[in-house]
Amino acid sequence: SNGITIGSNVTGTAIHLVSLLLYLFTTSLDLLIAARIVAGIGSAALYPASSGTVVDMASAEKRGQALGWLTTSSQIGSMLGPAAGGVILKNYSFGAVFWTAIAVSVVALGVCLTSIKAVRPAPVLPEQKKLSLGWLGDRREIAALLSITFVVFGLASVNSFLPLYGDEIGNRIDR
Repeated sequence: SNGITIGSNVTGTAIHLVSLLLYLFTTSLDLLIAARIVAGIGSAALYPASSGTVVDMASAEKRGQALGWLTTSSQIGSMLGPAAGGVILKNYSFGAVFWTAIAVSVVALGVCLTSIKAVRPAPVLPEQKKLSLGWLGDRREIAALLSITFVVFGLASVNSFLPLYGDEIGNRIDR
């Protein structure tokens, strides 16, 4: 599954990035809905691929722990994204929220392209000594978790405010 999961991580992150650009430049509610559909397609590629990548990277004994770390990093992004988006929106604009999410997603794409492309399914060998964080033993493992954290952070920061953005677009169209 290595080639499929890594390719889907990159593809899902790239599609998510495209959806953010569509959000940024949308001028109608129809385009906003289309951008949300594109974001859903990106998520549909990314989330299962992230799980597959983590499973491939972890030894059989550490897979549960690895999936726990994946869930934790995803939830951290879900938790911090709306808070950061709210602070940015309060002090700047919707555009600033989108540009921040775009920047974070570019970092996530860079992490996917440079760090986790070399993943090979973990061999079933005696466990090697790793960092005290258990499964998190090398930069590829940390990179896999950071990439999903960044993408979810960007997605959550934007999705939390899409209804307000839709209202703003609708008001611009009605004028």
